[in-house]
Amino acid sequence: MRSRYLLYFLLLFCCQFLGSKSFSQTYTSNSNGNWNNAGRWTITNTAGCGSPIPNTPPVATNNRACQINIIINHNVNGLNDLDIGNNNQVSIQIAANRTLTINRDLSVTGYNNKSLTLSGSGNLDVGDDFLVSGNSNITISGDLDINVDDITEITQAAQFEAGGNIQFSSDRITIDGNGSLNFTASTNAIFESTGNNRDFIIRGGSNVTFSGTSGIISNRDVIIDGNTPSIIFEDDSFMESRDLLLSDGGNIQLSGGSSLLIGSDFEIDDSFTLEFFDDSELNIGSDMTMLGGSQLIFYDNADLVVGDDLEMEDQSTITLNNDASISISDNIELVDQSKILGNDNSQIVIEGELSLDDQSTFSMDDNSTLLVEGDVEVTTNNLANGIRFSGNSVGTFDSDVLFDGNSSTLNLRDDATVTISGSLLAEGGADLFVSDSGNLTLNSTLTIDNSGTTLNFSGDSEIVIVGNSNIDGGADVIISGNSRATLRGNLNFDNNNGTSWTSSGTSVVLIEGNFSKGSRSDLDVTNSSVFEICTGTFPLESSDSNINVAPSPAYYGGCRILPVDYLYFETKYNSFLRSGDLTWATAKEWENDRFEVERSINNVTSWEKIGELSGTGYSDGPIEYDYQDLKLPVAGGNIFYRLKQVDFDGDSTYSDTRAIQVEPLLGVTNWRVFPNPTTGYPFSIEILDPSAYRDEPVTLRVISPTGQYEFIQVDEMREMGTQVSNYFEQKPSGVYTLEITWGAKREYHKVILRR
Repeated sequence: MRSRYLLYFLLLFCCQFLGSKSFSQTYTSNSNGNWNNAGRWTITNTAGCGSPIPNTPPVATNNRACQINIIINHNVNGLNDLDIGNNNQVSIQIAANRTLTINRDLSVTGYNNKSLTLSGSGNLDVGDDFLVSGNSNITISGDLDINVDDITEITQAAQFEAGGNIQFSSDRITIDGNGSLNFTASTNAIFESTGNNRDFIIRGGSNVTFSGTSGIISNRDVIIDGNTPSIIFEDDSFMESRDLLLSDGGNIQLSGGSSLLIGSDFEIDDSFTLEFFDDSELNIGSDMTMLGGSQLIFYDNADLVVGDDLEMEDQSTITLNNDASISISDNIELVDQSKILGNDNSQIVIEGELSLDDQSTFSMDDNSTLLVEGDVEVTTNNLANGIRFSGNSVGTFDSDVLFDGNSSTLNLRDDATVTISGSLLAEGGADLFVSDSGNLTLNSTLTIDNSGTTLNFSGDSEIVIVGNSNIDGGADVIISGNSRATLRGNLNFDNNNGTSWTSSGTSVVLIEGNFSKGSRSDLDVTNSSVFEICTGTFPLESSDSNINVAPSPAYYGGCRILPVDYLYFETKYNSFLRSGDLTWATAKEWENDRFEVERSINNVTSWEKIGELSGTGYSDGPIEYDYQDLKLPVAGGNIFYRLKQVDFDGDSTYSDTRAIQVEPLLGVTNWRVFPNPTTGYPFSIEILDPSAYRDEPVTLRVISPTGQYEFIQVDEMREMGTQVSNYFEQKPSGVYTLEITWGAKREYHKVILRR
């Protein structure tokens, strides 16, 4: 019995000992020359690998008993094909300034337990194809330069990893996962497709990651399709190609300064999604086309640059958040319910024309800006679509703007500001809405034409029209609430039944040119509204039965005596002194006691008095005034000014509104605030440079988007984030400025609060 137990013990011991031992077979080159020359190799580590032992490294390694290590210390050639098959592990190390040449194919094929490791600092030349398939594990490292003369195909592989300073070039490269490939490239691994008539293709469920300045270079096209689930570029990685074609679903994410650099055209289709974070960039040399519900989403200073045209169809969408930007060198066209949505201080510049059709939408919100240098045409046919500005956003249109067709819409609200340098034409049932402190300035002519076309001002909105205004063909203008319209040219109504203008509420219309109307058009002045024609001619109420004026305080007629006649009112940002410089002049003054200077930050509703200047009283000649606002908010923003003129009896009138844009104050960065953007909780503040803090008392000041602020006394550093989080608990979304003061030092951080 004891003998039997001893035998079992010995067998178990031998199995464990032998099972734990790692066997390998190493071939080291000892001179330059042919792979197939047995004298070319020194063989080591042969124990346990079976016999007979090949005199040269095996070129077909299917089902070998142990790992094969090949060390290339010389220039080795004469190898036609190298095939790593099932159940084998092969390692090839190539020394610096040395080359391994494979005349035809390097293949890693089969379906079971294969691995190939390529390392070193030398060169690998493959005369034909590099083929990887099945459940392979491929690792490339070091400073290798790999050149494949024809095709590289990486398919159905479990893991493909390249790191180091790898330069991998091939006439054509295909990465086809068929649902299982994990492909990663890091550090400075560059994969280049060199063929002028061959593409770089990624498809079939591949998971592909590039990081750390690694990337793709293609002399022709990059094609990504086949429901590829995930492609990631991070940490300054990149892709450069002639064209980029994306289809059949999938997702690409870029972050950490990564970039897609497309020399010619970019096309995205079939619900494909691209997301850009943290200063990443999509740069297209020529045209960009979006189809089939595809999406581009930009965050955190990410950029889109298009060298020619951008065309969007089939419910495609571009969304910008957190200071992201778009720059288009030529035209943008949106059709078939496509959308561009600018949020959170985003910026869009279009050097050519903008057109919207078929219920498409262009929307700017949350302090975002849009500049269009060419003409604009909107034929969207739905009140919910068209061009929309809100939340302190700013639009600038340098040329003509056309809204044509039933319910083709401009919607301007919530302190948004739009300036149009060319003419504005609305016809065919279009609708223009300005509400809730919106501000519209037209530096040329306005034409509202056709029955069903409407211009509607409400709330505390304001419009200034420098050129002539024409209301024709049965169109309607409605101004209500506390809105104000200043028309510096002529206002003309045609003689069409149904053409109408209705003023109500406490609205004010001031016409500095002539007012003319056909006898069949209608003018209604109701409630406490005012319709004044100050210097030009106008029809008398008694001579036109279609001029209907309610009893006082409603008013229609010539200008009542105004205390002052302004020659100009101008504002300018002085970056050297960080001040707002106001200048204005009057042509005449009558019983003018004083001017009160009022300011509102990031809107035209929160006015406060910041200064006062005495008036001249009576004057028939020009008088000039100036005022300097030296207390601009540290958070910066859009700063609006107006003058409140007060006469000797205490009655007052307001000037037009003017604005400047101010940058926030910046400080050195010794502190880190995160997360940013934040929902308010959790929120943390930590010192980045401990040497900059020497136990001084710390004071926090949180400045709201409207310039209001609150001090927070800090008792313990670890509680700073919690104290700010408590402050944010009842605050609305917006951009806040956090001022941190300790000792004689101070710094500022912009914090984006989201709800």
